[in-house]
Amino acid sequence: MPNSYSRNLSCLKINFQKNEVFVIGVNSEEEERIAAIFNCKVGSLPLKYLGVMISDRHMFAADLAYVHQKVAKKITNLARCHVIFWREDSFNY
Repeated sequence: MPNSYSRNLSCLKINFQKNEVFVIGVNSEEEERIAAIFNCKVGSLPLKYLGVMISDRHMFAADLAYVHQKVAKKITNLARCHVIFWREDSFNY
């Protein structure tokens, strides 16, 4: 049912063979049942989504330091192209 429902929802086709379902808080049998409904694999955490770590465990500031560095670099590059007042230490935690 979910496959036909999602296909009717839009004209886009979902390739369920390339997708994963992430299920938290249920036993492994239930995970497999849910994956079978959507005809895809069961994914596992941690994973990276758009370069950001997604985890079911507590993450520390050090775990996300690379995100800060990427944002600071983008803003610095943007500041070179436009008139923006930017201090390198403005994202200190």
